Amino acid sequence: MLSKKFLDEIPQRKSPLLLEELAFDAISTFVGNIMQRILLTHCTKRIVDLNCTEVFTTVTLDLSMLENYLHSNFPRVLAAKMTSHLLKGIGAIVDTVACSNDSFKTTGDTTCKHIVSQFIISSINAHLTCVDMSKEPYLIRKVLSENLNKIPKLEILSIRAYDKWNKSKNVILRNLCSLENLVCFNMKQDCTDDVIMTLVQNCRKLKSLIANGSVNLTNACIVSLLQLQDLEQLELCTTRITEVGYCHLFTKMAQNKNFNTDDDSSHGTPLKIVGCSLIKNGMLEILLKHSNLKVVSLSSLFCDLSLLKDLKFLEQLKLEGGHFLTDNIKGLIQEKGSSLYLLELFLIQDIDLQWLGKYCTELKNLSIRSCTFSSSIPLSGRSSKVVAFRKVEELVFYVQCTIEYIYFLLVNCINIRKVTVGLIKPVNDAFIADILSQNPMKQLEEFSVYFSDLTLKKCSAFNEKLSKFISSWWIRIMGNFSVRIEAIAW
Repeated sequence: MLSKKFLDEIPQRKSPLLLEELAFDAISTFVGNIMQRILLTHCTKRIVDLNCTEVFTTVTLDLSMLENYLHSNFPRVLAAKMTSHLLKGIGAIVDTVACSNDSFKTTGDTTCKHIVSQFIISSINAHLTCVDMSKEPYLIRKVLSENLNKIPKLEILSIRAYDKWNKSKNVILRNLCSLENLVCFNMKQDCTDDVIMTLVQNCRKLKSLIANGSVNLTNACIVSLLQLQDLEQLELCTTRITEVGYCHLFTKMAQNKNFNTDDDSSHGTPLKIVGCSLIKNGMLEILLKHSNLKVVSLSSLFCDLSLLKDLKFLEQLKLEGGHFLTDNIKGLIQEKGSSLYLLELFLIQDIDLQWLGKYCTELKNLSIRSCTFSSSIPLSGRSSKVVAFRKVEELVFYVQCTIEYIYFLLVNCINIRKVTVGLIKPVNDAFIADILSQNPMKQLEEFSVYFSDLTLKKCSAFNEKLSKFISSWWIRIMGNFSVRIEAIAW
């Protein structure tokens, strides 16, 4: 019988796409070809301002047969995938139209824009329960926002304003009124007090609300938020809610007795995921009253974070804007690090990386961005005896610093699957070769590098200097490895 080691060395062939993916791609291509032919028939191929007074012909299409073909008797569990593939195909064609240079945001003839809008509407399945339009291009986001009322069963919605708020406001608020089955609502950056009020009045089943970065969200929304009795997730980081407002909101929520929970171990409020800003010790003491918290996101720290050590179920910690020592992140890590499987640090000063490795023994996801480190750098090279981050599977390290820190991480993360590294110029081919000689990264699926000396050509072929370490490894993983090494020059 062949040994496992020998089998591991055999190069694997590239895995074919699943039949489901092939079917979706074929349908998307079919619909895209129909739309493209119609556009070629009517497109003027002149780039004009959409606000110009020129009169264009309005083309009304009968797409009922197409809609029936796409959605009739289609398994509802696949509805979201179908819509996603269709919109992706439509978006790709919109990027190539001859009459617009910004995907119909400000330029293009209205005939083509109207045709594309009709195909977007045809892509909507009335049985959709989940829609994420937050990253869609302008026209798709606009048309979906205008037609949310066609998806009455929607439960999960991620949305962004498609234009300036004064232009998007009425459309979004009007259509939110029809989503009475909504359970999860995500509107980062663009959420307002009016949106919260509309949700409270019409979406009484809401359990998750994410509005991080929404600078138009103020203390005025607190009265409305307190009417949501079953919230399990409330993320309000970096808004215009004041310190007093945050304290009042979470104090009143802790006093809320009108909730139901199926968790036998729960004796506190139903809140399990929280995000807020302007954190002082008083706010931390209020959060301790929400004893079921599993995920905590805090920004603008002026406190002793070790106070959170009594949160029994804490599993994920996301911190922004603070100091590793003066805000006693170090103390909290010492107390709760072993229970964390996700840690995100952004704009945190003087991080002790070895301290994190020592106490965060179960960590699977680590993100460090725009941070600084303490003067005690990890031991480098083969002489290092430090064992840390053995269970980390996903790593984001976007920091401008000396190379020892990323070296320490990559050598120790033996089970790593996804890596994103940025802003470290000395990350080059020789550096990667040295890392791989100590840590083969056998589980690696995706490796992204930004703003370094890594050369795309050498990383693709892994030149002679690299090949003695990883040529067989490279061949073996070609089937499942996402080659996203983007060697962006300084």
